[in-house]
Amino acid sequence: MKVKPTTLTTMVLVVLLLGKTLRLPVALLIVTGHSMEPTLEPLDLLLAVSPSLKEPEPRDIVVWCTDSLRLHCTVHRLLEINETTIVTKGDNDKTNPAPDPPVPRTMLVYVVAARIPRLAAAAAVVALLALYKTCKTIVRHKRR
Repeated sequence: MKVKPTTLTTMVLVVLLLGKTLRLPVALLIVTGHSMEPTLEPLDLLLAVSPSLKEPEPRDIVVWCTDSLRLHCTVHRLLEINETTIVTKGDNDKTNPAPDPPVPRTMLVYVVAARIPRLAAAAAVVALLALYKTCKTIVRHKRR
């Protein structure tokens, strides 16, 4: 069975979107809040890598999670980092006038490597819909 390039691209996007939950070293994240405006906007996509692949430094945008399932995560700018803790802050001074309280360094799960603006993210959604249609067609053909 030959896989179309668009299908392969969509499959890679799906895996990357699940990357955070699957604890992959690379993940694609969706911005949902306003705390990093104007740097990041809601629905922007973020390509994020494990701190083991890119050593986090002050001024980097990082992702830290408060739960083991990585469902409650924060994307903020790294202000301070030491052996045991990190301090971050959102770029939006209206929603984040002060730095976040220090959190254990073990909660740091990703360093943001790239931002994909929300208009480009819309193209990813279209690709996901195309994958759905392709999978549905394959299932129908296999049933015959």
